[in-house]
Amino acid sequence: MASLFGSPWFTETPDSQRFPTLKGSTKSDIIVIGGGIVGVMAAYQLVRKGMSVVVLEKNHIGSGDTGFTTGFLTRVPETSLADTSSQYGKEFLKNVFTAGRTAQELIFETIKKYEIDCDFMECSTYYGTYEKSAEAFQADWEAAREADEWVTQEAKSPFVEGMKFAHEGKFHVRKFLFGLIAALKKEYGEKFRVFELSEAIDIDIGNSVIVKTQEGMVEANKIVTATGYPLSKFSELQGIVEPKITYVNAAEYEQDAPLSEDLFWDNLDPYFYFRRINHNTIIIGGCDRKVSATQKDDVPEKILETFTKEKLPGAHETNLHWSGNIFMSEDGLPYGFEHPHYAGKVYTIAGLGGNGLVFGTLMGMVVTNLITGKNDAMNELFALKRTGTIIKKPEKKISTTLGTGEKKFIKIARMEEFASTGMICKTVENQKIALFKVGEKIYAMNNSCSHAGGPLCEGELDGAIIKCPLHGARFDVTTGQVKGPPAVRPQKTFPVRVEGSDISIECSVYASAATQEATQTPPDAPSFKALAIFSFLSLVFYGLQFAYQYLIGAPQDAVTSLVRASGFAGATYFGFALLSSSLFKFNPAYSIYWRIRRYLGVGGCMFIVIHVLVATHFFFNWDPSMIYFSLNPFVNPVIFGSMAFPLLFIMAATSSDWAVTKLTPMVWKNVHRVVYFAYLASIFHFIQMNRPALETPPGYLLLGTTALALLGQLYWFIQTIRKRGLNRLGTYIGLFVIALYILCTYLLFTAAPQ
Repeated sequence: MASLFGSPWFTETPDSQRFPTLKGSTKSDIIVIGGGIVGVMAAYQLVRKGMSVVVLEKNHIGSGDTGFTTGFLTRVPETSLADTSSQYGKEFLKNVFTAGRTAQELIFETIKKYEIDCDFMECSTYYGTYEKSAEAFQADWEAAREADEWVTQEAKSPFVEGMKFAHEGKFHVRKFLFGLIAALKKEYGEKFRVFELSEAIDIDIGNSVIVKTQEGMVEANKIVTATGYPLSKFSELQGIVEPKITYVNAAEYEQDAPLSEDLFWDNLDPYFYFRRINHNTIIIGGCDRKVSATQKDDVPEKILETFTKEKLPGAHETNLHWSGNIFMSEDGLPYGFEHPHYAGKVYTIAGLGGNGLVFGTLMGMVVTNLITGKNDAMNELFALKRTGTIIKKPEKKISTTLGTGEKKFIKIARMEEFASTGMICKTVENQKIALFKVGEKIYAMNNSCSHAGGPLCEGELDGAIIKCPLHGARFDVTTGQVKGPPAVRPQKTFPVRVEGSDISIECSVYASAATQEATQTPPDAPSFKALAIFSFLSLVFYGLQFAYQYLIGAPQDAVTSLVRASGFAGATYFGFALLSSSLFKFNPAYSIYWRIRRYLGVGGCMFIVIHVLVATHFFFNWDPSMIYFSLNPFVNPVIFGSMAFPLLFIMAATSSDWAVTKLTPMVWKNVHRVVYFAYLASIFHFIQMNRPALETPPGYLLLGTTALALLGQLYWFIQTIRKRGLNRLGTYIGLFVIALYILCTYLLFTAAPQ
């Protein structure tokens, strides 16, 4: 009897929607994208640290690669132990084992703590060879015995030589996930929320992170991507891993299965791995290969069956077979890191290989450490710099969620290309399209499977039904409708037109990035209306400042009124801009007004330019000797002003999307941190220049804004220290700025004139 395509984990826990779809708007401290074991375990560790977490899953929880795993809970990395030890050193490998054991213990303890019924069993792992004195195996043994305290040289059938790793485990992963989520929802309530059928279709990263789904939106401080393969939003990360497919058979024996209750894998390349799931059933995996290397005459199911007959003999029937994604890093070890171009906002887990259950949990620990500021040795073990990987600057992408583009029929293929196959794959407008020939008709759909992104062009076409090569999801190519699990969402289809031998499809055509930048307003660009309103209100504010000075502060003195009004207006605008940063953190929903903060900064600089030009002309007649009669800032008030002006001008000059792109977000952010020095110098300039003028309504407004802005910044600085500790350079820079404020204030009010 032919075996069925599917994983046994879905037998007792059928695939269905168990959690709501995100609708409307909500907020959270953290957004975790990916509802497999990696995402759920990361969310679990974050919520335990007191953060509120929203988990977004585009399909159903545990229905992706997590639902197609073999349930190995092993701390042994999926690498050549000898090569890893040689490349990074013995101590490095030992630390990897120690970290893996920490993640194992968390899983084991979690199962016991919440009494999760998930067929959990502690066991041993056997890594072995089928021949005696295999050189590569001996090298791995030498590396292993120095790295792991619970490894012994011991073989068990079917191996001739082997090593035994004690204190390992196995379980039913879907039962574990559903049991854990139920326990967390009960314990943490609204601080832990899970949404299914909620694919992240757009991600906006600014002062906060906003993720949009088809029917809702989540706003948070940070985002963790735990999707196996990096999201298209972060395509610059996709090159750090290589996608592969691994295959599994389930063999049901007439008698007890010829295998103990342990975990097994061999040293072949690609290797085979196997274990019992009940008294008479063994699951056997292997035949890992690149997605592009699938071959019709080299069927993994048959290779696994041949292996089973040779190494695990006995009367049996292969009743199930399935496959899944694995994503390999350069050295076979996983990554858990902060995105270098979205520092403090985006955290990524990738490169888990075939050991995603334990090492995915471990990367959840690493990401939690990074978010909370905990300095742990494992952070360095799994950082990008381990392999010297450099992430290029993200390319500016055209948002396709804000418009439909111009629909056109585009020629993408010719009929002759179907000569040897009923399907071909093409790329149009940066989107991969699968074309299918059914009878004499041509159909087109998105080539990326809606379940887990599998390439449909690499699948099997049976009539009008295409089966995804990864997890076996089936779709009707004529309609895109789902015809078989685990997919639950239909495929996007495209109208097709055939003229002679030419095949065209209708799709939305977007201008190139360069063309769009030159001819269109970027999606987040300020509108003319917004700028006009802000400019009008700024003129009103300046007019009120001038009117007060001309009528009350410096009666009938137009020059003095102009100087004071522009100075007060500029400094107050800078105070408003600084205060807004704190307000955005108190209520992330306000961060949608981040452009107002930019307007305030640039507008403040324009007022200060007027202040400087008028004062230099009318008070100093452009004479430097009059301006800089002393270089002591506590004697000559102009010195503090001269310190502030170029810094404020630099910030205003770089306050544009173009500047952010050219400098990169991290460099731009560091440049704009000089606001703390510039603002300090400008306030001290005001205090020295005319202290009585501060004891007026404009002065009270400026001093009140300054006090609120500085208190808000100080509050969030203390909160950051509480979360991250005193282990970051930025913390010490912040302490230096605070000390500088205190020292200069002291000197300002106590230093005697020279």
